[in-house]
Amino acid sequence: MERFLSSIDNSILPETNFSGQLEDGQNSVDVDITAWAGDDGRLCLRINNVSRDVYLFCAQRTGGVGEECTEFTLSAASDSGKNLASNEVSVTRHLHSSNGFDVGIEARHISLIETLDEVVAKPYHRFWFRGFKSFRAHEANTPLGRIVIQGDAQDVSSDDMSGFAALQHEHNDIPENWIIDGERLLQHMQMGFEFAHGGRLQVPLREIRVEDTLKFDFYNGVGAASELAVIHHLNQGAFFDALVNRFLTKGPLLEPFWSAVGWLRTETTYDELRFLTAMTSLETIVSLALPEVDTTVIEKAKFTPIKNDLKIVIDSADSLDNEVKDTLKRNVSGANRSSLAKKIEVLFDHYEISRQNFEGTVLRDMINCRNDLVHRGEVKDNVQLWTFIILARELVSRVVLSEIGFRGRYQCYIDGREWREFP
Repeated sequence: MERFLSSIDNSILPETNFSGQLEDGQNSVDVDITAWAGDDGRLCLRINNVSRDVYLFCAQRTGGVGEECTEFTLSAASDSGKNLASNEVSVTRHLHSSNGFDVGIEARHISLIETLDEVVAKPYHRFWFRGFKSFRAHEANTPLGRIVIQGDAQDVSSDDMSGFAALQHEHNDIPENWIIDGERLLQHMQMGFEFAHGGRLQVPLREIRVEDTLKFDFYNGVGAASELAVIHHLNQGAFFDALVNRFLTKGPLLEPFWSAVGWLRTETTYDELRFLTAMTSLETIVSLALPEVDTTVIEKAKFTPIKNDLKIVIDSADSLDNEVKDTLKRNVSGANRSSLAKKIEVLFDHYEISRQNFEGTVLRDMINCRNDLVHRGEVKDNVQLWTFIILARELVSRVVLSEIGFRGRYQCYIDGREWREFP
């Protein structure tokens, strides 16, 4: 494995001076900036020798009460040929005193581009992660090149830049859409390992090396802790293989699927929110994964004439005012929807996943708990909310593992953590 796919220098960018401009879309001001980035993946900006013009330009555009704050465009170059570019720069402070002026800025996203002396033999595209753990590197060959997932195995905090997903082409002559197609694969791997990791994997840095160009894209943000990881970091090989195979055979999972998984990553200390977001994730998957015929009581074509007849009856009721009639007709339109419990039952058959731990009244009890919390703001005293949190997350996990095509061991948290074989 080449060095550039194994580690990153302690200093991505040592303190470097840049000269350029801040723009607001209509006006601009010249600025001298020092930028630097260490191994934490954060690029920092400092405006040097803040003039009155720079101060007024920034201070007058940060917005008053009730006004939108302006985001600036920054373009700057160093004497050595490095270039900074961002259209998401904001002012963090502006001060003036007898000692002069001071303005602080930061960028939600900023690019650092450099033209190097040598053409790279094997172009690569890499997403760095925060808080990612992996016992060993995993790699596979694809039509787009070699895909690699790597992370540290121990002493990793949630905010450490500690791992990456990288794609490396085998020769310099890359296809026209290689960067775009590669990004789809890398995003697929990122989202998949977020699910496995049990928490958001923030991407602080994207790195692209093609021909004689090296580009870093820095993204502001912080990492997130892992909670109830589905795949243990010591045992990620089978999951990696399944993710790659899913992409190559069926393409990436649909975005709504990952949105559903995203509900599980809500960072909160309230079990009520954990439960509601887990149920929202489950309901999203139910609405996405099942064919329409499995989400209705009878076929839609058979229900339509019944619905129309009922609406005629409602319209002919002289004792009802128009507002009431409209309300009743809306209710009639939704009368053919299957209950959530029935949809979940169909989900087991649709994916051929195990009903273990969901026998008897478990689903009905879980849904009743959800309804109590949504409509009454509390659950019954005898309800163990944590049990339903685990059950909802477990069902989502089984569906996602099935959708990915995973076969192997995963972590189940029902009645304590244990290894289980899937499917």
